[in-house]
Amino acid sequence: MLLPYDPSCDACAATLYVSFCRVYGLEPVGLFRQAYPPTPGERLIDPPFPLLERLARWEGISMPSVWDRTHFHHLVRLLATTLVTCLTQTPIGKRLR
Repeated sequence: MLLPYDPSCDACAATLYVSFCRVYGLEPVGLFRQAYPPTPGERLIDPPFPLLERLARWEGISMPSVWDRTHFHHLVRLLATTLVTCLTQTPIGKRLR
C-alpha cells in the first residue's frame, strides 16, 4: 500500500537510509546517483545528507541498533521506488529481501 507523500519525513528517511548504507559499507551518495542519474546537461546536486541527519536527530529520530530484515523492509517502504530498486540490487539488499 502506498501512503501519501509527506515531506516532513524526508530528513528521517534520508538519515535511516544513510545509517543503513554505513552499516553495510554502501556509499549513500553513489547509490543515490545511480538511482537518479542526471539528464544530459543537468548539474547534479548531491543530497545534503549531513544537514538532513542533524535535522532528523533534532526531531528525535530513533535509529535501530541492528539492521535486520524487518528494519530493511521498513526502510524500503519509506524510500522512493527508484532508490529502492538500486538498494535491493546490492548484495546485502538481495540477502535481506
